[in-house]
Amino acid sequence: MKRKQATPHRGISPLHVTLPKQWCFLLLGLVMLSASPLCSQPTLPASPTDLLTDAEYILGFAEALFNDGDYYRAVTEYKRFLFFHASDARAGHVQLQIGRAYLRARQWDEARKAFEALAQQHADPEIRAEAAYLIGETSFLQQRYTQAIAELRPVAERYGQTPVGQRARHL
Repeated sequence: MKRKQATPHRGISPLHVTLPKQWCFLLLGLVMLSASPLCSQPTLPASPTDLLTDAEYILGFAEALFNDGDYYRAVTEYKRFLFFHASDARAGHVQLQIGRAYLRARQWDEARKAFEALAQQHADPEIRAEAAYLIGETSFLQQRYTQAIAELRPVAERYGQTPVGQRARHL
């Protein structure tokens, strides 16, 4: 017996498969459904909070460093706060903290410079009064008692019954 030899289909690839039209729509629907969770995800905020520039984070970290006695690093963090948030309402108090950190680190000249600049130029009279008092306290801590008296007497007279004036009288 003679065997018939199989002949290939003409013009049609052996990998070519015809699907009914319903299958195409079903496949298209599945692809669209699988992509829909990507489109329906909530959008991220436009600018997430950056801890390196967040005012509360910087001040909290600076205060923690100050309270731990790491005054040099605290000054760096306070200065970073002022760089990013110079117009913040707390900027004057932060500048005082820079001077206090220098004072605690026994960097007398740096502390004095910080306090003198605030006493002469700051817009807030409470900041100016505190800075003037701290100039006298700097001299007192340096054991320059005559100079401390000369610096604190005008503070006590000018600020009278305020807390700063009373502290100046009792130092």
